[in-house]
Amino acid sequence: MIMMSGEKNIKAACIQMCSSTEVEINIKSAVSFITEAAKQGAELIITPEMTTLLERNSEGLFEKVRTEYRDWE
Repeated sequence: MIMMSGEKNIKAACIQMCSSTEVEINIKSAVSFITEAAKQGAELIITPEMTTLLERNSEGLFEKVRTEYRDWE
C-alpha cells in the first residue's frame, strides 16, 4: 500500500448478517454487530444494503418502510 504524506490507516469492519422482515429485530442485531466492531477499534463500519428490512412482498415493504428520522425516535 502506498501512503501519501499525512494519511493514516483505518480499521474497517464489514458486517455480515441475515436480515428478516422484522425491522426492530434487524436494527437490534445490527446495533449489536456495530457496537462490537467499534469496541474492537473499527472506524469505518459497513452494513449490508438490506440491513434493516428484507421484504420480498411490495405491499409488505411499503407498510414497513420508514424514514431515517424515525430510526432515531
